[in-house]
Amino acid sequence: MTDLEVQNLFNPAHGRDLNFSPSLPDVMEATNQYKKRHNILNGFEDRTRVELLLIDCQQDFCFPVSPGQSEGQGVDVSIRIAEFIYRNLPYISCITTMMRIHWPYQIFSPIWWIDESGKNLEPATVISSEDIRSGKFQPSPEVSQFTGTNYTWALKQSEFYVKAIEGMGHQLRIHPFHCLVGSRGSNMTGIVQEACWFHSIARGVQPNFQIYDTNPWTECRSVFGADYLLRWDGKGALDQKNTALAHRLLNNDLLFIAGYSGYHSITSTLDDLLHGISLSDPELTRKVHILTDCVVPDFAAECGFCFSPYEKAGMNLVCSGYSLHEYMKLP
Repeated sequence: MTDLEVQNLFNPAHGRDLNFSPSLPDVMEATNQYKKRHNILNGFEDRTRVELLLIDCQQDFCFPVSPGQSEGQGVDVSIRIAEFIYRNLPYISCITTMMRIHWPYQIFSPIWWIDESGKNLEPATVISSEDIRSGKFQPSPEVSQFTGTNYTWALKQSEFYVKAIEGMGHQLRIHPFHCLVGSRGSNMTGIVQEACWFHSIARGVQPNFQIYDTNPWTECRSVFGADYLLRWDGKGALDQKNTALAHRLLNNDLLFIAGYSGYHSITSTLDDLLHGISLSDPELTRKVHILTDCVVPDFAAECGFCFSPYEKAGMNLVCSGYSLHEYMKLP
């Protein structure tokens, strides 16, 4: 349970309800009643800036479309994230929510590729650059729509991308369709959305929702941008890193990170943060706090997912039950 008086609004059972959709008028009424009982400053007035970064808190990750994670993990994390927001409402200055939005045709989707018989690939298929060179797997003819009907360019770019990420230690794995633009699965999980709305109204700040991973030619493991950006023909890049987001996050006094897809998104985002910090000021790692029980590990067991490298680098591992007031000794 939370320490705040939101019992009439917050219901943990909503975290397990795929169909729960919060009502903003109801949230507004509950928030206004709460503000009458508590002296809550506007978030932009905070002397100590605390930001919560939420990653992929969307229905297709909470109620998964693939066997990579259990549904129980997602819903439990959703509930804990909501409780963390309510419990620490007076101290969280801003919440940034990063949301994946995909198109049917993207380089990791089943219909981007065909096998030798012309059949689209199944989810979980791994594609190597050698598979493409040998003709085992090829981009589907429809992919040429993104190159002005130049299929040869599409073939070369697809192979170039796969070979590039192999050099980075990654594989191209076909994902089931998820978080498709306009679909229910792309929506924010209801219980977390409700908590974000409550925070927005109570602290007088606009919720910061940002979408990413929309470029058909690339995949973003990190919220800061694609795994690989360059074109095969040497004529520039297909996308760019969101360095402005990284700089803004690290301008806070404290940054808390939570979300779904622990290995796929959280660790890659932390890696990008660490890289950026190493180029500027290593002391900035002390600002970063990972909410370890508010991360869905996804296929962590197979990938050896753990937080220890980030703790060794100087980041902080905390649980959602911590009170920010006590933990950071705020006045």
